Amino acid sequence: MGVTNEQICTAKKQMGVTDEQICTIKKQTGVTNEQICTAKKQTGVTNKQFSTAKKQMGVTNKQISTAKETNFHSKEHIFIAKVQIFHI
Repeated sequence: MGVTNEQICTAKKQMGVTDEQICTIKKQTGVTNEQICTAKKQTGVTNKQFSTAKKQMGVTNKQISTAKETNFHSKEHIFIAKVQIFHI
C-alpha cells in the first residue's frame, strides 16, 4: 500500500497502540511481516486511494474516535482490520 514506517509510527502514536500490543495482535492473527509486505505489493493501493475509499464509505475521524472510546478493544480491532485490509 506504499505505507512508510514513519506513517505507521505516526498512526501507532495516534491510536496509542504499543509495539507489545501489535506483537500480540500479529500472533493472534497469525500475520507475519513477510505476509504484510507481500500483501502491500499485491494490492498496490496508494495512500490517496485509501483516503478516497474512506471518504466514499463516509467514515470520519470523529466516528473512528467515538468507536475507540466506546469499545475498550477497538484499538486492537482497528489495527486488525487494517491488517485484514492488506489481504483484500
